[in-house]
Amino acid sequence: MLPKLKYNETKKVARTEYFGGLNLTDMLKEGELTDCSGLTGERAPFLSPRYADLLAHTFGVPRGMTAADGKLYVAADTDLWSFDGTTATRVMTGLTQTKKSFAFVGGVLCVFPDKRWYRPATSESGSLEHTETFTGFELTENSLTRTDGADFGFKVNDGVALSGAGLSAGNRVSAVVTGVSGSALTFAGAPFTAETGNGSVTVSRLLPDLEFVCEHDNRLWGVAGNRVYASWLGDPTNFYAYDTSHAQASYFADVGSGGAFTGIASCPSYVAFMKADRVHKLYGSKPSNYRLTSSSVNGCEAGSGASVFVVNDNVVYNGADGLYAYNGGEPEYLSAKTGRLGSDAAAVCMNGVVYVAATRGGVRKLFTYDLRREKWLCDGVKDVYALAVCAGSVWYLTSAGKLYELGGGDTVCDWSATLAPFVENAETRRYVRVRLKIWLAEGASVKVTADNGSGKESVYLRRADEDRRYELPLPLYTGSALRVSLSGSGKCLIKGVIREFIE
Repeated sequence: MLPKLKYNETKKVARTEYFGGLNLTDMLKEGELTDCSGLTGERAPFLSPRYADLLAHTFGVPRGMTAADGKLYVAADTDLWSFDGTTATRVMTGLTQTKKSFAFVGGVLCVFPDKRWYRPATSESGSLEHTETFTGFELTENSLTRTDGADFGFKVNDGVALSGAGLSAGNRVSAVVTGVSGSALTFAGAPFTAETGNGSVTVSRLLPDLEFVCEHDNRLWGVAGNRVYASWLGDPTNFYAYDTSHAQASYFADVGSGGAFTGIASCPSYVAFMKADRVHKLYGSKPSNYRLTSSSVNGCEAGSGASVFVVNDNVVYNGADGLYAYNGGEPEYLSAKTGRLGSDAAAVCMNGVVYVAATRGGVRKLFTYDLRREKWLCDGVKDVYALAVCAGSVWYLTSAGKLYELGGGDTVCDWSATLAPFVENAETRRYVRVRLKIWLAEGASVKVTADNGSGKESVYLRRADEDRRYELPLPLYTGSALRVSLSGSGKCLIKGVIREFIE
């Protein structure tokens, strides 16, 4: 009788049924993705395509976009448009051909650097600044009367500057208006020396050249040079009425740090003024108790001011090496699995998902980060100039002026996903079967491409003839790693990869 040999091989099954999102680092885990496009995380831990984008309108050359008062506002060419989801209406003309910064204060949309305003409730618009020049005046210690017969267009509490050749040098000063009566203005204190003349006088209410702006506690805040500013309470036109004893007064402060400001954000208890290497925070409720602090941290990258937003009391922004969330202490690094996203970033957040567009290597891409699941996805190459959230949707404006509603279409978009390699020990492991678990809607298709280190090869193409779950066979490989790439069209749900082997 022949001797019996002991059979030690054991059949085992490995299941990958949890997909962990995008990971661009070398520390890949099984189930994560090295590349993807057109996917949504709404059905995590499975993979599924998102709905296609809907072209809503086409504007001219884009200059900026924001959401306010339940509508989108798009600056294009030299115009400002409102868009209600269906109709675009021109609400302002004559803007400069520059990138815009917006803030909505007291029912008024402020547009910078143009220093213009638009009031949606009345469809009125105008300049935040106001200047009047006239000839002939009477000046007392605290009043100015113009003798040309015209009325003044200023208002109480305006901080104005007087200039002009008709005034003596000592009367070319700034003062705060306390009363307006036709052709006469009265001022706080006694800022003038009495005189009368027939020369030219200019009275101006001006604004600083603000680079980034936001609304906070019913004031318009902004930065210019190395100085931070706040408007008069409820009045975004008035920046030079300083009086620390007055709770409504305007405010400014110089900061001691070097470098330019890169962004601004309104947080529940402070205003955050961003620089590349620090965050300045201003606390308080009125000029007499405003307190400016500074934290030396990784701040917002220059050129990425449009990426700054606030969610869950955190300031989120694009830094030099990726996305950060700042809550007053050490910023939390959110890009551990993506690294640097790119430059010139724009970002918004809706329903706990962050949408970030950035340029890297000359290519513009749109990334998403789920704050709850801590998962990244990439929507692929996408021309995104500006982003905004309005009426429960994310909108983006392209460099060609096309406005899209992200995921607003009726059909799903084409998609792709490259899985992290399945690394095996070829000396002790031998595959029996490899299967892909996937649900396909009728008419949907999927293409599976595999790579075992010797080059890519198309291994399977399936078009669903009915709505059901499929198990697609993959070929057996003897290499040390199996790389699987998927792409397709139509509705589907990728549920897992099952690998059966003998070890």
